[in-house]
Amino acid sequence: MNRFHESIQKRIAEIAAPIIGSHNAFLIDIAVRGSQHGRTIEIFIDNDAGITTELCALMSREVGKGLEVERTIQGRYYLVVSSPGTDRPLVFLRQYKKHIGRCLSVKFQSGESPRTIEGTLKDLTDDSIALEEENGARCVIPFNSIAEAKVHTVL
Repeated sequence: MNRFHESIQKRIAEIAAPIIGSHNAFLIDIAVRGSQHGRTIEIFIDNDAGITTELCALMSREVGKGLEVERTIQGRYYLVVSSPGTDRPLVFLRQYKKHIGRCLSVKFQSGESPRTIEGTLKDLTDDSIALEEENGARCVIPFNSIAEAKVHTVL
């Protein structure tokens, strides 16, 4: 990503995060694509209860107004606000809670080497998650060693 898009992302986050937070949701990620002739801005949000279409529409309107007032984006743009979906990695520990009982694929650092396991999320604490693998083995993974975790549709 170029510095211009990074700069836009940072400014969008500064505007969007408080608006999103005022609705008991939190910002996951921002993606900016295109050029000044037409940009697509994707804002991914989540909350502890699950994201609704109505909340995304409300966030789109409110964040869009904030971007217009601040004149953050020059030229035409298309704003999309959505939940991260299962194809995007889990970023914050608080996202894991609503996935207890679901299958995850987790890449993490184990000693000197990276490791990937798939299993059912059984538990989490303030600093780790516990997965149960298909063979019944339980694996506790420190949150700070996770490189990427995604919800898996099947185990």
